[in-house]
Parts: sequence; C-alpha cells; structure tokens
Amino acid sequence: MKTLYVLRHGKAVQEAQDDFHRTLAPRGQRDADAVGRWLNGRLAPDSPGLVSAALRTRETAERVAAQTGWNAPDPLMEGYLASDWFWAQRIMAWTHPADAGLVVGHNPGVSGLVELLSGQTEWLPTCGLVAIQFEVAEWNHVSRGTGELMEVWTPKHRS
Repeated sequence: MKTLYVLRHGKAVQEAQDDFHRTLAPRGQRDADAVGRWLNGRLAPDSPGLVSAALRTRETAERVAAQTGWNAPDPLMEGYLASDWFWAQRIMAWTHPADAGLVVGHNPGVSGLVELLSGQTEWLPTCGLVAIQFEVAEWNHVSRGTGELMEVWTPKHRS
C-alpha cells in the first residue's frame, strides 16, 4: 500500500519582483510548520518527493523537512505551475520502495492531481494537504482513479 501526500504551498507575500520569487508570508511559514508537525511520523527521511522550484514551494518543503526529518528533493523548474499530469507521470516513475511520498506544488495542478488520482474534487487552499491511498505495491502501479482520498488537512486544523 502507498500513500501520497499532496500539498499546496503556504500563503505567500503579494509583493515580489515576479510570481516565481514570492516568499512565504508569516502565516504561510506558521502553516507550513504546522503541516510539517502533522506529517511528522508519516514521512520517512528518504520518502520520495517532488517540489516546484518556485520560492514559496521550496520554503514550504524546507519547513516540512525541518519538522519531519524528510530529505526534500531537488526542486523542479518544470514543476512551477505544472499540470496534474506532469505530477502524475513523475510519481508513477518513482522506484523508491517507501510507502509514503510527498508532492509540493501549486494550484490548479495539485488540486487537479487529487482529482486525477482519486476521482474526488478537493480544491486545496494554501498549505492544504490531502492523503491519497493506493492499494499497490509499487509507485508505477499508481494511475488515474486508483487512489482513495483518505484525509484532508487544512491550516484550520493547526495543532
């Protein structure tokens, strides 16, 4: 069984030289720390992951990593504003045996990914997270509609 966590980046500041370089706002920092605490014990240090290269997604992933001990992967330039299918293809290419993985990206791609893989519509707010479970032994058996949406976490659940 595999569990995929899909996380939208934290709330970002509005002022920046461009969208790609927007940093996390104080609220986004707090929310990213909180989702990291929630993920603690659910992600192994070597769990596979995918992270957009935009500053706000990298910062979100770094804050999650600080709370969980997860080794965040190198960010993907092509992950910036990527489609649901972009993320799905890369997840299906994972060869790592870990039972849990994490994607940190942007809407509409990450919310689309949830629908693509689970058949459930869930529009993720900033720092919103879902857990999708798959009855498969290998990541390459993950495909459209094969996952079950198990949990939704939002900053309102902050611990």
